[in-house]
Amino acid sequence: MPVAKCLDFDQVAMRTMQCLHSCGLTAGACEVLASVLETSETLVELNLGDNSLGDEGVRQLCQGLRQRHCKLQRLVLTMAALNRNTKAKLEAACMRHPGLVLTSYYPPDFPRFPGTEE
Repeated sequence: MPVAKCLDFDQVAMRTMQCLHSCGLTAGACEVLASVLETSETLVELNLGDNSLGDEGVRQLCQGLRQRHCKLQRLVLTMAALNRNTKAKLEAACMRHPGLVLTSYYPPDFPRFPGTEE
């Protein structure tokens, strides 16, 4: 389900966005998602697992996560292919919200894909 279709749901009632899991999202969608993180008063769970957001997309999400208005409590991402710099930015953004739980979509012992950084 594309981002625009998922965001058509009533913003007041939106607490979780499970519809974005494994739906082919790329970095291009992350600017919109970062804006949602910055402005939503109700979104507490976002599952972006099994998408190809890449370093650029996750850095855009970090911009939304750093905002004090962000209410997110759980974020699921595919993190295996992220570089160290992006992971550090993500960790720093999450530290601004002590209640936020960051979950890797794949477990740590999941086989890495060729060309990914450890």
